Amino acid sequence: MTNTSKRIGVAAALLAGGLAGVASAQSWDGAYIGAALGGSNGDYNHADTLGNFNSGNGQVFAGYNYSMGKMVMGGEVATVLGNITTTDAGNYIRNLTDLKFRFGTTFGSALVYASLGYSVGGSTSDGFNYDFNGVNYGIGMDYAVNDRIFVGAEIVARNIDDGLGYLDTRPMTTASVRAGFRF
Repeated sequence: MTNTSKRIGVAAALLAGGLAGVASAQSWDGAYIGAALGGSNGDYNHADTLGNFNSGNGQVFAGYNYSMGKMVMGGEVATVLGNITTTDAGNYIRNLTDLKFRFGTTFGSALVYASLGYSVGGSTSDGFNYDFNGVNYGIGMDYAVNDRIFVGAEIVARNIDDGLGYLDTRPMTTASVRAGFRF
């Protein structure tokens, strides 16, 4: 794990821990949008050559939650803005989009969740473009600042493959802090 990712992870843990015990219960029902800032890292195999990801990135996301008492489930789509760079010059991940099913429970104003989903995107390697797909899985926590605004932290890992042997992640992990608006 890189220093940037460690710092983001520590900041996310402190934010989550500091906010978890405060405030009263909130309703998480409905649509939401937001943005995140984080870092991605991990190992990959590119045409039988091992390398790694190490890149800061921003994200935008949108989703919908449905509450059943303290249990919350819903779907979210998140897109990484810009490219995720690698240690090999000229190789990078682009257009990374995660589709996620989220399920969790509330603790006062905090929503703690796990996610499972599907990732799609492209990679550029030595001037050639490849499409990839694969599974994603993660954990996170959102905290309701008020009835519309929330902040949180999330870690998502992805096992993606282009099917051609040019890109195979093992996994690529993104840690991020996020903020959003509920409708």
